[in-house]
Amino acid sequence: MAITNAKFQMSSVASGAVPAGIWQTFQVFKNEPVVSSGEVDSVYSNPVDSPGLELAQFSTFGFYSIVSGSGPVVEFKILQSYNNVAANFVQPDADGSIVIVNAAGSHIDVVSPNPMPFIRFRASGGAGNGSDTTVSAWVFLKTS
Repeated sequence: MAITNAKFQMSSVASGAVPAGIWQTFQVFKNEPVVSSGEVDSVYSNPVDSPGLELAQFSTFGFYSIVSGSGPVVEFKILQSYNNVAANFVQPDADGSIVIVNAAGSHIDVVSPNPMPFIRFRASGGAGNGSDTTVSAWVFLKTS
């Protein structure tokens, strides 16, 4: 499969404080095309000097995605690294897949990252995925 970097740069869209800590929401993908057998990796900064989000302080994670197109088949995955170098991001052996989406619309899923300090996301197109399939996604991060 061909892996490309997303055209959209991840960005913080909301944050706040609660009695038990802080939370932050990042938009990960924005109308990113995901073709059959193609893979798209999220990017924190362009050029890719800092490809992943630092997540060491967060302990609760949520993932919200919107998939559109005809006959979408998209798998969302997490990639993690011990440092923030693009070549060192890999899918964890356990809990690396977030969800496989087989229908257009909005979806909310739990993310269970392994205890590594940096995270990225990957959208992978499946067999039969329509050429018009696009994804948008957000990740919610909270301390405590």
